[in-house]
This record gives sequence, C-alpha cells and structure tokens, in this order.
Amino acid sequence: MSTSRIYQEQLVGVFGQPVAENPTVVMHQAAFAALGLPWRYLTIEVAPEDLEAAMRGLRAFRMHGVNLTIPHKVAVLRHLDEVRPAAALMGAVNTVVRDGDRLIGENTDGKGFMRALSQDAGVDARGSARWCWERAGQPGPSPSSWRSPERPR
Repeated sequence: MSTSRIYQEQLVGVFGQPVAENPTVVMHQAAFAALGLPWRYLTIEVAPEDLEAAMRGLRAFRMHGVNLTIPHKVAVLRHLDEVRPAAALMGAVNTVVRDGDRLIGENTDGKGFMRALSQDAGVDARGSARWCWERAGQPGPSPSSWRSPERPR
C-alpha cells in the first residue's frame, strides 16, 4: 500500500473581463474545502482577443473546466468540441467541462433561473413566462398556469 501524498491540485476557474470582483471563487473554494477536494478555482482575466489562447491553455493545463462570463459566452462556441442542447438553444455557453480531450459547453443560466423562480419565488415553472412578462410590464400569455396566492402549488 502506497503512503505517498499527492500534492497536485485540480484546476477549474472562470474566464471573463472584468472578473476581478467576481465572488464565485469564494463559493467554490468553500465547497472544495468542505468536501476535502484538492481543487483550486482560478479567477482569470481573459480579454476577448485572448479567448482562443485561453481555451488552448485550458486544454494544455488539463483544467477540468471553466465558467464563462461577459464577454465570452457566445464567442467560446467555436472553440468547443460539443455544445449541449440547452446551450445550443440559448446560443451561449456559461460552463465548459473537459471530458477526456473534449471540451463540452453547457448553459446553466436558464436552469438556475427556473429553479430560483420555482423554489425561491414560489412560481409554478409552467407559468414563469407570464410571471416575468408581468414584472416587466408587458402583456403575456394567459395566467391559467401560473401560481397565485389563491392557487397553491
């Protein structure tokens, strides 16, 4: 049985510009520590003209993946090996995961938004379009499927 310790940290991070004030690193590092994972979340400033090089660096460093923020969510599409259906539908990627040598793009924004509506705001997801339109002061679809205080989930 080997008693050697492995000191290599696994790398993930965020690419964007600007990202210096992005607090995501705090959340990820706390989660890694709580789970006892030897992972490091890097906040990496990437100018638009450097995105291609950054994506090559992600591959070269064998990073497990990155989150993407402004201005890279659309531009990254051409640097991926695969784009998941949700990301293709939205035409934007906010998460890239490395699977072997392949980079796969996903978009979790819509899923997170829908979960927040249903769990935090108590809005039936089937009626979320109506709820959003009304909050924006615009006419929308019939309210028959959205939740009201009189109609519990």
